[in-house]
Amino acid sequence: LSLKRNKNKYVIKELIDYDYFCSEDSLIIKEDKLEDTKNISVKELKNIIEQSPETAIIIDVRKKNEYETGCISNSLSVPLNEMESRANIEEIKKYIHKKNLYLYCKSGKRSLEAIRLLKKHDIEGINVIGGFDAWNIQELYCDE
Repeated sequence: LSLKRNKNKYVIKELIDYDYFCSEDSLIIKEDKLEDTKNISVKELKNIIEQSPETAIIIDVRKKNEYETGCISNSLSVPLNEMESRANIEEIKKYIHKKNLYLYCKSGKRSLEAIRLLKKHDIEGINVIGGFDAWNIQELYCDE
């Protein structure tokens, strides 16, 4: 067995547009969205967390092991596959009184599904566009 290095893999062909890379537009993932789903960028969520954290409840819908490897500070873990249990629905209803509910996953798809499930129980949620992946990009490259 012999491995050959792909010389083209490490060649920089062009520089990125740093302002665009750090903008909200670059973090939007093209996906099937619910028509009436509210969305928020990670940058907007970060501002809310910094300026008025008491107005937000943040739920991570990833699996427990994903949550344990890293999460948004002060987020609650309610995995998607446990979302519709009566106990979790009641717990979420208790937490969201006069607060906005933000949901995220790895990339934004499971959180959209969680929002769909919660709507059945008259709970409105806001999807974090790009999920934890977008959060990490924002943290690593776009802090000012």
